[in-house]
Amino acid sequence: MKKNIYNACTFFLVSFFVCLFVACGVSDAEGNEYSKWSLSGFVVDGVDNIPLANAILSYSNEEGDLVEVKTDSAGAFFIEALPYGSKAFTISYTYKDKKDTVVYGSRRFIFSSTSESNTMEGVVANGARIIRLFPLNASLSGELYITESDTKKQIPAKEVTINVLYSDSSFVNIKESSFTTKTDSLGVFNFSNLPADSGLSLFFTSTKYKNIRYTLNSQKISRLIPKQKFNLGRFLMVADTVMEKESFILSSNVLDKFGNGLYNVSPSIEPYFVLKESLNSENLKVVLSYGKGDSIFPVQLKMNKDTLFLKHILPLPVNQTFSVEIIGYVKSSGERIQISLKNRAAFETSSGLMIRSSNVDPNFSSYKASFAIGDTMWLCFSEKLSTNLDRIGWNKVTNADVSLYGYGNKKNVDAWVKQDTLFIKNLPVIETRDSALVGDLLGASMTVYSASGLSLSGITFLTQLAP
Repeated sequence: MKKNIYNACTFFLVSFFVCLFVACGVSDAEGNEYSKWSLSGFVVDGVDNIPLANAILSYSNEEGDLVEVKTDSAGAFFIEALPYGSKAFTISYTYKDKKDTVVYGSRRFIFSSTSESNTMEGVVANGARIIRLFPLNASLSGELYITESDTKKQIPAKEVTINVLYSDSSFVNIKESSFTTKTDSLGVFNFSNLPADSGLSLFFTSTKYKNIRYTLNSQKISRLIPKQKFNLGRFLMVADTVMEKESFILSSNVLDKFGNGLYNVSPSIEPYFVLKESLNSENLKVVLSYGKGDSIFPVQLKMNKDTLFLKHILPLPVNQTFSVEIIGYVKSSGERIQISLKNRAAFETSSGLMIRSSNVDPNFSSYKASFAIGDTMWLCFSEKLSTNLDRIGWNKVTNADVSLYGYGNKKNVDAWVKQDTLFIKNLPVIETRDSALVGDLLGASMTVYSASGLSLSGITFLTQLAP
């Protein structure tokens, strides 16, 4: 059966190439002052290229409302009359049968009417695309040991944090916890709910044993297989002779206590470094670079006693690795120093403002819970939220019986913010103003801002109005 589906998909794709089905064509739309464009392509399983029917492509229209388009039985989609310019799309897919539910990793892309995105795969006829999604059902395990520097004995490395980094920058990670773990008392570690794909790497946090620092370079992982656990065997950490000399940096908010760069650093953070001695503000130079080192992020330097602050107006770019170069003169001795924080000492920014947990099911088309009049829904974010509720954008949800609004003449819920959590409470007025009935679907589509200025748009969820 699977082979027949694959053959059908192959035939469809061949026909697709022959017909030169144009996906990103710009045409003059009647009655509009600007051009319209269309987008088309296929969504397939990245493991075996089988079409994914009913995969969801979601985007915001000109009014700010969330629009969802589903693929047909061949995994094909077609979206027309898009406004001139760029638009962000999120592609997601969940497969349910009688025995199991398989969630595929969502991907987010920006398509443009004027230029083609180089982040997609399989360019077909002026921009039609083949989008590959990978199931989040792969697992891996392994052991982490220390090779003792003097005896050369192998000892289990306990409580060492290990992170998995996915090279697919379009991947939308809604389950951060599945990409990090710690070794147990026997040095064993386990990961689950990982993408069944290649391009994953392990990053090991340094550890101390008998006052000696032990490290291990990052390790690339072979392609993972769906529904299977891959045993990586044993990894050995060795003594780090480079760090035997005491560092000039005593502490920092972008480094751990061993001098390693932190992961998932907020883009709104202002890096600071506590130094052994104060530096002269004159002739002080700091270069904050990211990517391959070609991009320099501008910062304003402030030296407060023994602490160097890197201040900036705009948030740091998300999902980037930053290196720091500090060049200056020690106030007391006049000695010139140069500090390079790169490789292990480089820090990485997170995806920005994200939903960490919720009692609803954000960004999915199905609901997981029911809420009655007077019940409260909540969404906990990765950062402290802005308390200015007027900044929260509330939009209509097309596939809901009643859309929720937290302000204005359409207000039908009570909304408030406490620290990093947004609360939404159903009001009795919803029964009269929107004529909601028990069993109706209540939908919310929002844009939320953090206190530091970060934003997260396209937050959507559906709940059912309970008795």
